[in-house]
Amino acid sequence: MIPRATPHVLFFWPEQRKQLEVLFDAILPGTEDSPGATDSGAAELVDWLLGAEPPSYYEVPAWRRLYVAGLAALDAVCRARYRVPLTDATAMHATELVADLAAGTIEGIPPGPGGIDQHQLFSVLRGHCIEGCFADPRWGGNRNSLMWRWYGYLGPAQTFRRGGVR
Repeated sequence: MIPRATPHVLFFWPEQRKQLEVLFDAILPGTEDSPGATDSGAAELVDWLLGAEPPSYYEVPAWRRLYVAGLAALDAVCRARYRVPLTDATAMHATELVADLAAGTIEGIPPGPGGIDQHQLFSVLRGHCIEGCFADPRWGGNRNSLMWRWYGYLGPAQTFRRGGVR
């Protein structure tokens, strides 16, 4: 991966970025004493990775298409199920969507060619969420080495307190 010092453009529109953050929080939520995906800026890594030109990995063009279609489809499902956009979904609703996506049971998302493979979308979301939380901060994500410091990588573990002193 190319370090963030390289000039880049972010990929997502603000609404898409917020949708991704909601989904990432459902995948790796924080607690009062443990950081989550949003705390560590996991979506930033994906936003940068997909916006990099030339693409850093051969998978990037396919990921771009998958994210654009997948976020739009999940937003539509959220609006139909819960009567709110994905950006306003509660943690419980986002968790239900992610669980159904992992199981491949969301109705209303067309499968097959030209559609969205729910298992693949979940796999990419989950993998990128974890990578965004724990990757080298030079590449975006793992903001200020938060996850490394909390986990005790490269030094003693540091306490995390939501809304308090870290």
